[in-house]
Amino acid sequence: MRLYVETNFLLEIALEQGEHAECSGLLDVCGDPSSGVTLAVPASSFFEAQSALRNKRRHVLDFGRAYDTHVSGQLSRIHGIAGVRTSYADLLAQLTATLNAAESRFYAASDRIREIGEVLPTDGRTIAAAQDGSAGLSYEDALVYAAIRSDASFGQTPTYFVTTDSDFANVKQALATRQCTMLRSFQTAVQVLRHATRDGGA
Repeated sequence: MRLYVETNFLLEIALEQGEHAECSGLLDVCGDPSSGVTLAVPASSFFEAQSALRNKRRHVLDFGRAYDTHVSGQLSRIHGIAGVRTSYADLLAQLTATLNAAESRFYAASDRIREIGEVLPTDGRTIAAAQDGSAGLSYEDALVYAAIRSDASFGQTPTYFVTTDSDFANVKQALATRQCTMLRSFQTAVQVLRHATRDGGA
């Protein structure tokens, strides 16, 4: 069995969002050779996830600069501002530490995926397919979709594509015609894999 995931899978783990435990569970299942499940991730998803984390860091830096300008500078002479300055500084430090931890989890997950799964290449063929635009997806999502369709195993046996991105609903039926079922939550994916591996359907 082949399990496709995309950018949100990586961000779920990195940011420890609501289904991060389920994503870690999927890694464990795919990391077990006896499960017969192969995890496949488009290369573009790694770039997109890393870019999202960098954007969050940039927002924190912008917040810090605004703090320096308005609180430390212009408002520094206002009575009682010292406590506010300390609170903002503590918040900034906490946000920075949180993002550092998120990036560490992202790199750890990326290493694990390369170890146990497959990275689907973004090559000239994939880029050309993404630029076609017929799927009605953003360019980033179109790259993911094109990488999946370009996978040599796609359409050969039943597969699953797990995504929490509602925009991919545009291609749900097209995927189904190629034996690829779209799952809309990581919890559902865990349940499907447990059922399939228990019944020997992998």
